[in-house]
Amino acid sequence: MVVLSEQDFAQYMLSEIGEPVECFEPFAFHNTDGDCIEFFISDRRYYGKRIDEFLTLYLDMETGDIVGSVIKNIRYLCKILSENCTSISIIVQDHKLLLQHLFQRKAESLEKESVENTVVAGVYRRLAEIAAEKQIEPVNILSV
Repeated sequence: MVVLSEQDFAQYMLSEIGEPVECFEPFAFHNTDGDCIEFFISDRRYYGKRIDEFLTLYLDMETGDIVGSVIKNIRYLCKILSENCTSISIIVQDHKLLLQHLFQRKAESLEKESVENTVVAGVYRRLAEIAAEKQIEPVNILSV
């Protein structure tokens, strides 16, 4: 039996599997069974913070920065947003939705409801900015 030092073990592992590669790409996906869209901009460890009946933010365990989010009850949310928001269009092309449109539309809806919703609307607007900055691919919502 050979006992390797920590450094020798690390060198052995690198020679066998190679250098670790940073390959995380921000993404979003529609979970049809859960009727939700999950959105990630980082692969950091996170915890959830409920914002409202639809949105839970995923925040970095160490820094508190936004790592992603989950938007629940997508079918219902799209229905109510299409009924009472007129200045921002949600564009669905080839059954795919740009996530920032959904976030922007929800922010507008909240601001129309009352002044008290300004903080929550700001969270949705920030998520719209992040989705646009990170160039999140449109989400397939074929079954919505």
